[in-house]
Formats: sequence, structure tokens, C-alpha cells
Amino acid sequence: IWLDQGSCCAVCKSTDQGKRWEVNRRVDGSVRGVVCSICSGMLRMISKDIARARSAIAYLEDHNHTADTTPQTD
Repeated sequence: IWLDQGSCCAVCKSTDQGKRWEVNRRVDGSVRGVVCSICSGMLRMISKDIARARSAIAYLEDHNHTADTTPQTD
């Protein structure tokens, strides 16, 4: 599985060898893939409520901009 997914996290695609890697499993115990510990934690939080996860992503996409704090010069 690790080689099939490009020797990286199945979610964030990190190849950082300093990360802790975890096998991600479906409810029935079958393997989905290998993920880093950060992505594993995120998946645990969102896997039970996919609709809420989609809503959170939409929220971040809609509000993921930095307010322009550059002073205007006339």
C-alpha cells in the first residue's frame, strides 16, 4: 500500500520521514491507506460526519483570505 500510494501520506502527500505513520482503516477493519499522524487525527474527527466536514471546508474556502491592512494613499 505504501509504495502504491507513492511512499507518502495518502491525504497530504507528505514524504517527511520524521513523521509518525499510521495505517488508516475502515470500520470493517480493511485498510484504506497509510497516513501521517496529523492527517490520521483529522480523519478521526471528520469521519463520523462527512457533511459537517464538507461544510467546514466550504467555510474555510470562503473565508481563507487575509484582510487587506495596507494603508491607502491618496
